[in-house]
Amino acid sequence: MIQRKSPPDITITEDHMNAFLLLYPVEEGEPDYTVKELRDYLATYSVVYGVDDRVIAAMITGKKYMERVCVARGRPMKEGKDGYFVYNFNKKPNRKPVEKEDGTVDYWGINLIETVVRGQAIVEYHPAVQGQTGYTVKGVASTPSKVKDLPPLKGRGFERSADNTTYIATLDGKIEQEGDHIVINPVYEVFGNADMKVGNINFPGAVIIHGNVCTGTTIKAVESITVDGTIESAHVESGKDIIVRNGVKGAENAKIIAKGSISAKYIEFANVEAGGDIHADAIINSEVYCREKVILTGKHGMITGGKIVAVRGVDAKEIGNNAENQTMIHVGAQPDVLRQAEAVKRQVRELQGNIKRIEQGIENFDKLADAKKELSKDDPRRMQLLKIRIRDTAKLAAEKAKLANLEKIIEESAGAKVLVLSKVNAGTEIGIDNIRVVLKDYYEHVEFVKRMNKITMNSLVAAPSKGN
Repeated sequence: MIQRKSPPDITITEDHMNAFLLLYPVEEGEPDYTVKELRDYLATYSVVYGVDDRVIAAMITGKKYMERVCVARGRPMKEGKDGYFVYNFNKKPNRKPVEKEDGTVDYWGINLIETVVRGQAIVEYHPAVQGQTGYTVKGVASTPSKVKDLPPLKGRGFERSADNTTYIATLDGKIEQEGDHIVINPVYEVFGNADMKVGNINFPGAVIIHGNVCTGTTIKAVESITVDGTIESAHVESGKDIIVRNGVKGAENAKIIAKGSISAKYIEFANVEAGGDIHADAIINSEVYCREKVILTGKHGMITGGKIVAVRGVDAKEIGNNAENQTMIHVGAQPDVLRQAEAVKRQVRELQGNIKRIEQGIENFDKLADAKKELSKDDPRRMQLLKIRIRDTAKLAAEKAKLANLEKIIEESAGAKVLVLSKVNAGTEIGIDNIRVVLKDYYEHVEFVKRMNKITMNSLVAAPSKGN
C-alpha cells in the first residue's frame, strides 16, 4: 500500500451501517489514487461490505478532495412475515339480542347464520415472506427470525385453488369456522310461512323461515333455525341455536328445543328447552328448562306464570304479577338431578363390585383349569362369567357417562341466583338447588342466593352513607 503524507480519512457511523471517505490532495511526487488502493485502505478499517467502486472512482476522477463522501453502505435486516389467512366472511356472527336506547330489543340484529354462495372466494392465504439478512459495512450479519407457513384449512363445502392460496365455496349455504376447520352446510329457506302446504321439515343443515311456523308444523334441523315471524303451536327442534325474531304463541302445545341458545321477542304458553342461554323480553305461562341462564332484557323483561328452570340462574326485570298468578323460578341443581346423581353413584359402585367379583371368579377358574387337566378355559361356566363381565362393563361405561353429565350440571349450577332488577310479586316461588320459598309480599331490586341451607334475599340498592 502506498505511503502518503496525508493518508485518506475513514469515518464509520456508530451503527456501522455507513462508511465515509475523505481524500486529501495528492502531494507532489505521489501517484494518483486508484480504486484498488482505496479499497485496500478501507479494508484496513474492516470496511468490506457495500463498498461502491463507482463512487470511489468518481471521487478520484472528479478530484473530490476535502469532502467526506459515503462510499460504503450496509444492508438493514428485514424481518419476514408468517403466513396468514384473510377471511371473506364474518367468523363471529352476533348471536345475542342488543338492547336499544329506548329499552326495546333488536332481534333483527341477531345473526345466527353467515351464508356464502357457490363460487365465492371465502378465504385467501398469504404465504410466509422470508426476511432479509442484514450486514454492516464491516460484514457483520444480523439474521431475521424464522417464519412459518400455516397448514391448509380443513373441512368441507369448498375447494382450494391450484396454488393453495384461494378457498372457494362449492355450494350455497351456511359457513362456520372452528379452529382450522371450515364447514359449509346447505341452508333450507322457506320464503313465506311454514305451514301444512310446505309440510314438515327435517333438514341436515340450517333452516330459515321468512314467515311464521304455523300450527301443526314440525321443523327439525341439525344446524340453527331462524324464524322471521312467529312460532305458533308447532314443534321446532335445532341441533344448535334457534332465533325467533317475533315470538312464540304456543297455545299450550308449542315445543321449542335447541341444543344451543334460544332468542325470541316473547314466549307465550310454550314448552321450551335450551342447552344454552335463553334471551327474551317476556315469558308468559310457559314451561322452560335452560342448561345455562334465562335472561330477560328489554322494555318488559318479564316472567309471569309457568315454571322456569335455569341451571346457571335467572336475570329479569319483573317476576310474577299483581294477581299472584303462580310463577315458579328454580335455579341451580334441581332435586331430581341431585337424587339421580346419588342413585347413579350407587349403581356405579355396585357394578364395579360385581365386575371385581366376576374377574376374581374367572381368575380362580383359570388357576383350577391349569391344575386339573379335565377343566377347559372353554368351559360353559367360564364363558358365562365372561359374558356377564362384558355386559356389566358396558353398563358401567354408560352409568359413568350419565354420572359425568349429572356432575357437570351440578358443577355448573354452583352460585346460581335469581336477579330481579325491578319487582318480584307475591306468590312467586323461588327455588335454589333443593330449597324453595314462596314469597308472601312483593320486593324491589333484589337478588336471591343460597347461603348454607337457606335462600337469602339481598338488596341491589346500595344503602345511603352516613351523613346523607
